[in-house]
Amino acid sequence: MGISIERADWMFNWANLFLIASLVVGVVSTVAIVVAANVKEAALKRELAAASERTEEAKADAAKANARAAEAQLELAKFKAPRKLTSEQQMTILSKITHWAGLKVSFSTSPEPETIALMRVIRTLVISAGWVSSPNQTGDLMMDGAGVIAIDGIQIQVHGNEAKGTRIAGAANVLAKALSDEGIASTATINNELKDHDTINIAVGSKPK
Repeated sequence: MGISIERADWMFNWANLFLIASLVVGVVSTVAIVVAANVKEAALKRELAAASERTEEAKADAAKANARAAEAQLELAKFKAPRKLTSEQQMTILSKITHWAGLKVSFSTSPEPETIALMRVIRTLVISAGWVSSPNQTGDLMMDGAGVIAIDGIQIQVHGNEAKGTRIAGAANVLAKALSDEGIASTATINNELKDHDTINIAVGSKPK
């Protein structure tokens, strides 16, 4: 049994329609695929950029942390390092205190090796400047020719009766500043327990923590 011309035309027309529809679907699918691919590519690029930014931030944070750690190590090294005066620093201090030659001076120290070593350096300095060594002013307990104390830092002590407008007070202030200028923190203070009012007592205490 054959197919009529009308039936064949009908089939041909529908086949063309299906073919055109398939082509349209293919084109739409291709466009959708391209658009989706572009969207995914853009999203991937954003993710990569964000990851790169996070990496750079992490590197910057790590660099800052390393810098802080290095600073902390440096501060720790400074804290552990003994207080010292170079020969040049000693000469600078000596030039500032020689004017007060003839003043009486005594010494006190905390009983630690670092403190005693620094006290010896300062004692040599002031004696070289012409200051006159005087007996211990702060009690009966002695160590290395100096009274034993328990303080932090360095105090250049004068009796309250000599604290204002006197040569002793002036010398104490100059010595304290001269030491501080060279990195050895010192203060001029009053100590009314000094036995001799006309004597400056250089009290070298433990290194401040």
